[in-house]
Amino acid sequence: MNIRKMGTLPIRQDTIDTNIPIVINAMKKYPRSLELQQVCCRAISNMAMDFDTVTKVIDQRGHLLILEALSSHRTDWKLAWFGCSGVWNLSRSEYGRASFPPSVIGLLFAIAERHPSETKVLNAVMGSFSNLALSDTFKQRIGTPVNIRNIFAITNANCTCDIVAPTCAGLIANLAVQDPIADTLVTLGGLRLLARILRSQIKGAFLERNIPAALNNCMSSPMFFMECMKNKLIEPLIDLRENSADIASVSLTVNCLASLGVDANEFTTTLHIVCLNGLCDVMKVLMTDTTDIEARDSDGRTLIDCALIADDIPCVMFLIKCGACTRHLHSEQLSPHNQSAIAESQFELKIIRAKFTDFLKSCIVHASVNHDVCEAIMSYVSMYSITQKYIR
Repeated sequence: MNIRKMGTLPIRQDTIDTNIPIVINAMKKYPRSLELQQVCCRAISNMAMDFDTVTKVIDQRGHLLILEALSSHRTDWKLAWFGCSGVWNLSRSEYGRASFPPSVIGLLFAIAERHPSETKVLNAVMGSFSNLALSDTFKQRIGTPVNIRNIFAITNANCTCDIVAPTCAGLIANLAVQDPIADTLVTLGGLRLLARILRSQIKGAFLERNIPAALNNCMSSPMFFMECMKNKLIEPLIDLRENSADIASVSLTVNCLASLGVDANEFTTTLHIVCLNGLCDVMKVLMTDTTDIEARDSDGRTLIDCALIADDIPCVMFLIKCGACTRHLHSEQLSPHNQSAIAESQFELKIIRAKFTDFLKSCIVHASVNHDVCEAIMSYVSMYSITQKYIR
């Protein structure tokens, strides 16, 4: 005897064909009934999960009735959720996307503004934008600077939300397919938001695929490389490459890292790549008092090694003044101007240490500062946190 496994039963097509007119007529007959409109919006959303049903609902103007319900009852979060979910599912097909009027964009933003703390509503709004953006026409309309700023405001407020953040990343990926929009996304801070989502440690294949997809689509922007450096994206991308179980995600991540100069099996940091590219100003911004200045990449190179490879004298001098070790360097392997820069920087560091020592002695004399405390501080004079204010 065959035993049927329990699970979700498929929707019978004859039942859908019967129910659609019932739902549509009820929405038309009782537009002011909040409870009935909630039920009908949810019913249409559920039925539209079946791809073939979308056309039938659209042909009976069900999508327009949902927009009317959203306009009339936008203050109710449940109807906003059900209605926007309906828009999300109805816009899955090309026919569905083509049937929505341009005014749906403003309505969705108004609903998001009205329910800023309802994650289910925001997720449905962003999902609706994401599906609509698969249409070139809607992509152009959604991808304006004003709309992108609004989308980023929602994303920024939900970077750590495992419900909304993955959908936001998917929307950015869909918008970035067009190069001019990708450039706008990067210019307005899209990579900063993607980096924040990556660092939030949200798990799941949906997010793991959407983030590298969005980054790959943004590669066409002239600012892509620099923004990746400024937002320290190397480390979270390597972490994603090493820990994702999704093959497509890993492939996209490897491609993204390759565009940043990181090989498929390489372990490195953003600061190493910054030094290899001679980006001294970026390095100064990224370094903090907790930076491990002696960290090595998978090739055994420290930051100063990378700066020397790039032949970036300002970068080399800055690292030495921050206390970078030079004992492993061999003078015969250094060019004359590198040797001169190292010697000059080491001399300046001695001056900095001397000034700081004099400052501490003055503290001891005039303020009776504990001698042991001063000795402890003096031992860290060469650290970045102490010297930074003198050398910037």
